[in-house]
Amino acid sequence: MTGYRFDEHTQSMIEKSVVPIGIYQIIDGRIVTVAASDGFCRLFGYQDMQDAVEKTNSDRFWNVHPDDVKIVTAAASDFEKKDQTYNAVYRIMVNGGCRTIHARGQQIVTDAGDPLAVVWYMDEGGALPQENSNKDALTGLRNKNSFDSYIEMLKETVEQSEKPEIAIGVFNCDNLKQISDQYGSDKGGLSVIASGRLVCKVFKHSPVFHVGEDEFIVVLQNEDFDNLDLLLQQFQEQQSKINAAVKKPWERISVSFGIAVYCPQFDYSIKNLIRRADHLMYSNKERRQ
Repeated sequence: MTGYRFDEHTQSMIEKSVVPIGIYQIIDGRIVTVAASDGFCRLFGYQDMQDAVEKTNSDRFWNVHPDDVKIVTAAASDFEKKDQTYNAVYRIMVNGGCRTIHARGQQIVTDAGDPLAVVWYMDEGGALPQENSNKDALTGLRNKNSFDSYIEMLKETVEQSEKPEIAIGVFNCDNLKQISDQYGSDKGGLSVIASGRLVCKVFKHSPVFHVGEDEFIVVLQNEDFDNLDLLLQQFQEQQSKINAAVKKPWERISVSFGIAVYCPQFDYSIKNLIRRADHLMYSNKERRQ
């Protein structure tokens, strides 16, 4: 069974709406995102509809607070089985903090007979999402301010867990200065964007932050933490694949990285974990030069 597609005009209207709306369909027992508005993307911290669709279809609960996953699951199950409205209040982790979401939805049937679920979202105060002040202007990713806020939240997770499964990844562009000096700062910017896009593509279940001109930080938990070795291998393979296909120097990607896994014996603070990842990144950079 293939997913439902709106006509081009309707799809465009949905995507441009400032009201947070998500439209879903059940395909082979899975809830699949059919469309998402601009307001939805801003509320939940997605870059655009494609980002929203990819992440929600891959892991519907990726940014739902762990304690509230059961709430969302139960509400969705009731909504699917009964002819009633969807109504759920739960927390999400976005832009370095927690936000309480009130979701209300209803079932509709298209002219073609396809049943869809239309869900409207609001934060607890009923406000529509504003422009994201924690977004980096160049890459569209979360910025340093967002990272600092996220780390504060992460401290609570570490303190409340006996054995937290967390890793920090620091990724640094090797050749940004050379590209900017030789071809111009605009080409350097394109190089940074390409590098950030690759980091997000591989670590698609993790928050990625652009914290400096040439540096990205990834917080790895859950699925990405469990598959860390495989993902690092994929990162290197994808980097080589991209570089074999591009023709312009600023399109090439050269990124050094360091990954530090949280260890209670060494990491007396999250800052120390970040520091270890940073040292590992510079060691990796020296070996690659």
